[in-house]
Amino acid sequence: MSEKIEYRDFSKMNEVERKAEFKLLCAKGITSDIKDSISNDREKSAREWNEKLHLVSHTGDGFVCVDNIEGGRGIEDMHADFKPSRKGAYEIYCDARELGLKHFTISFLTSYYIYLSIEDKFSGAYPEHTGEGESYNIVEYKSI
Repeated sequence: MSEKIEYRDFSKMNEVERKAEFKLLCAKGITSDIKDSISNDREKSAREWNEKLHLVSHTGDGFVCVDNIEGGRGIEDMHADFKPSRKGAYEIYCDARELGLKHFTISFLTSYYIYLSIEDKFSGAYPEHTGEGESYNIVEYKSI
């Protein structure tokens, strides 16, 4: 997934060059693959927890950018979003590049919730958070 790219000053790139660089790093169809993985992971987790599938919810929390050189978050705030998208990843990519990060990963995070009953699910009751979730890498930028 990681392709090394020659570092260029992001502020001197036009929008076409920025999008072209992003397309080199973000595999076509990655968000569809992640959506499929989310569905499969939800089914697997329901089996592991011995829960009925219709009571297990796998909610998107959003995007996070990790600085792979310094460690920790490259962008402090998480960008809330319920579904992984190339558009959302591109926005974070631009933010990270504008900050001057030279090796970072953009991931989409999710959390698992369990409803106590089907009635709770449809009445709008808030489900129990399991403390579990998944992380799906969308883009890794590494300059040379």
